[in-house]
Amino acid sequence: MAVRHKLIARGPSVLWAVLEDESRYADWVVGTLDSAPGNGRWPEVGSSIKYTVLWG
Repeated sequence: MAVRHKLIARGPSVLWAVLEDESRYADWVVGTLDSAPGNGRWPEVGSSIKYTVLWG
C-alpha cells in the first residue's frame, strides 16, 4: 500500500466537518466509490457507515 503525506493547512474544525459527514467518506478514503449512513449517528462510538469499493 502506498502512503502519501500531505499537510492540510486548515484548522481542526474544518477537518472534523469533513470526517463527521458520512456522505463524504469517499473524499478522504482512496478507492471508495460511494458512502451512505449506516447504523447509529456517525461518528459516535458504535455507529457505522456503508461504502462501496470497486474491484478491478
